[in-house]
Amino acid sequence: MRIVILTCFLCFVAHLCVVAQPQGFSNTLLDSLEKRLATLPNDTNRVNTLTKIAVIYSNTNVEKSILLGEEALKLSRKLNYAEGLRKILAPLSFQYSISGQWAKGLELALEGKERYKDDLYVLGNYINMAKLAYEKQGDYKRCLEECHENIRMFKNHPEIAFNPVHKWASYMTASHMYCKMQQADSALIYAFKCLSCAQSIKFNARHFVGYAHNTIGIGYLAQNKPDSAIAHLHIMRSAMEQTNNPFTLQETQIYLANAMQKKGALDSMYYYAKTAYDGATKMGNDVNEMNAALILSEYFEKIDPIKSLFYLKNHNAIKEKLFTQDQTNKRYFLESEQRNKLAELEKKEINTKNRIRQNTLLVGLFTLILLAGVLIYTNRRKKLLNDKLNQQKLQIESQNQDLVNSGLELALKNSALETTLADLRTTQAQLIQSEKLASLGELTAGIAHEIQNPLNFVNNFAEVSAEMLGEMKEEIKAGNTSEVIAIADDLEQNLNKINHHGQRASSIVKGMLEHSRASTGVKEPTDINALADEYLRLAYHGLRAKDNNFNVTMETHFDPSLPKIEVIPQDINRVLLNLINNAFYAVNEKAKSGIKSYQPTVTVNTIKMGDAIEISIKDNGNGVPEAIKDKIFQPFFTTKPTGQGTGLGLSLSYDIITKGHGGSIHVVSSTGEGSEFILNLPL
Repeated sequence: MRIVILTCFLCFVAHLCVVAQPQGFSNTLLDSLEKRLATLPNDTNRVNTLTKIAVIYSNTNVEKSILLGEEALKLSRKLNYAEGLRKILAPLSFQYSISGQWAKGLELALEGKERYKDDLYVLGNYINMAKLAYEKQGDYKRCLEECHENIRMFKNHPEIAFNPVHKWASYMTASHMYCKMQQADSALIYAFKCLSCAQSIKFNARHFVGYAHNTIGIGYLAQNKPDSAIAHLHIMRSAMEQTNNPFTLQETQIYLANAMQKKGALDSMYYYAKTAYDGATKMGNDVNEMNAALILSEYFEKIDPIKSLFYLKNHNAIKEKLFTQDQTNKRYFLESEQRNKLAELEKKEINTKNRIRQNTLLVGLFTLILLAGVLIYTNRRKKLLNDKLNQQKLQIESQNQDLVNSGLELALKNSALETTLADLRTTQAQLIQSEKLASLGELTAGIAHEIQNPLNFVNNFAEVSAEMLGEMKEEIKAGNTSEVIAIADDLEQNLNKINHHGQRASSIVKGMLEHSRASTGVKEPTDINALADEYLRLAYHGLRAKDNNFNVTMETHFDPSLPKIEVIPQDINRVLLNLINNAFYAVNEKAKSGIKSYQPTVTVNTIKMGDAIEISIKDNGNGVPEAIKDKIFQPFFTTKPTGQGTGLGLSLSYDIITKGHGGSIHVVSSTGEGSEFILNLPL
């Protein structure tokens, strides 16, 4: 009896046990069993051999494993072989569930629960199979209920064999479900319980511990702690590589890709996602291929839109395929429920008829009189049952039609997605143009303010000179030669000042024309110090023109030994203006908070660093929160209120510096203390 129990339980972890063996050993055993199978008749030995071969194929060829398992199941039913059913129901349910046919997997799991409900040694296995099917179905709440049912059962019955493994499986699945239900803290609690159970298991410890670390890694990933997640996921990856378990290895690689994405390690993100994608494609594993394709689409979104669209289309195609399969599962599940209800109704009807026959034999003639009434009752019951069955049939037909309509709706959504992508590209181009126009408006305000000062001097001295000319005429008429000469001297000084300020305004206009002429996209020698100083002043005067209350202390530290470098001046102007405006905005927002003794300060530095020039724009504003540092250079991401920013300024600056000039841009920031944007341009 214990041997049968052991075999049934091992079916649950069969995929672990098989891959734990050396590859050569598995192949040798498989060849031996297949040769033996060819000579066996349809008896119990054939059932046992079919089951063993199905378990070996469970991790390399799911389709063949299911085919062999079905043959073993049918033959066991035909022979009424109870031990055969014990051995095959659990692994076959498992294979159906992981292959996406969760309805059949659930049907076999529920059959096992009902068949062995009085045998606690075996019942736990079928609870595990049921929760797996519910997980694949997407019924996370029901799956979690099955987990807790298993945990309670083995807590109340510690004498049951392999208790640590049962609890290990339930804790692991419970952790996964809490992750899917976005309860990361609870997920980690059960993940560490899973690890504790794994460490107490004496056989195949590497597998159980590896799966536990994988579960912990997923929990940390749900808490947005990529570094912690990566450490645990690497342990699982190493275990799966050593044991040649490609299916689970691909899943772990996908989780590693997600963790690397959150960390910002894009090269590693691409490596794990591409490795998982290639492996899943080779194995024909649709779920892993679909998940890996989505990550690759996100990776190529900015750097190669064509590849991004290729992987996105592949993801959507597989998703549609799985959607169709899922609808088939649901239809099968509904039909299975109806079949069970019909079977129960037919069983009740047969029992009723049997009782009628027995009463007829016992009571004799009197029963014959009552039989008429019983028959009438039965016919009415039949009619009600038929009416109910017809109603259920109509419901099934309606549900089938809904499923067809859902498929058509999915196709329409895919078409709409293509249209949306085209609209998005058009909108992006429009927003970029708007960003350029906004920058032009800010420049215009600054230039106007710069020119206004010398023009005010010119106007004032011109008015004074006109008055002095009137005085001169009166003194000439009076014959006061000395006063005329004095007034003439003052007029000469005024004319010199008018000329000076006129020349100043002319130089400002000339400089602006040089910097704002149409861009040819050609790099030319440029004085970075002069450029930074000029656009610092223009940005300040531009904001002062919008807000008279705006005030800030501006500090500059320019390296006098800085050489001219080959850049596109118009593009660098846009970057400097954007970063300086952002710095002014940050200190102005902090000033509005009413902090005593706070002095808004913006500092612009330049320095030669080896074979590069470093430009830094530093403010003492509120700083950039740690949670969004990785997002600020993404297109359309902004922390400004609606209408005050497009979210394209930093994205365009990033592209100009990195792609247009081969440099780099990064931010150093502390919350509450300010931010510093650092540009590096190669000489």
